[in-house]
Amino acid sequence: MVKSKDMIKEKIMKVAIKNFSEVGFHGTSIRHIAAEVGCSLPTIYYYFESKEKMFEKIVFEEFMKINQAWEKRVDLSDDPRDLYVSVIMHRLKLRGHERRVYRLALKIWFGYDGPKELREKIVAWEESRFNNNREFLNSKYAGTPNLDSFIRVLIALVENYMLKNLLLDEAFTQEEVEKEIYWLFDTIGI
Repeated sequence: MVKSKDMIKEKIMKVAIKNFSEVGFHGTSIRHIAAEVGCSLPTIYYYFESKEKMFEKIVFEEFMKINQAWEKRVDLSDDPRDLYVSVIMHRLKLRGHERRVYRLALKIWFGYDGPKELREKIVAWEESRFNNNREFLNSKYAGTPNLDSFIRVLIALVENYMLKNLLLDEAFTQEEVEKEIYWLFDTIGI
């Protein structure tokens, strides 16, 4: 019975992600999700108390899981240039479920979709990423002039690749990414 409940919840989440991705938070109805899953509205509400809670669980929690799984695989002893190329290439290769979740998170981050409270959580997470990047790069390049400015430009470059790929479906080669990342590090002399 537990396995069946987990399967139903998983199916609800997958259908909800598809719907939220296609028509956004406001365009998605719980009734439509239930019909597509083949379950009743009370079944949906058994697992998720509201559309907002469903959206948050799907987007924020799944987004965090994707990022935490990636962070576990990162080797901080790598050359930082290669590490950032790897981060970008990983995001560019997202497919299916992970790509839809990431795309939704970006839309929320930019304020295009979803509840304001969820956007605030994603913005706070993004701000913590700056501090993590600062700590990592300070450990490698302490005393480098304008390091915080460099980090902001580096993060903006990473975000630009993600946005162009995940929201605009533009493709980039690893060679293109390496060229820009290496150029940026060389420009500041690190």
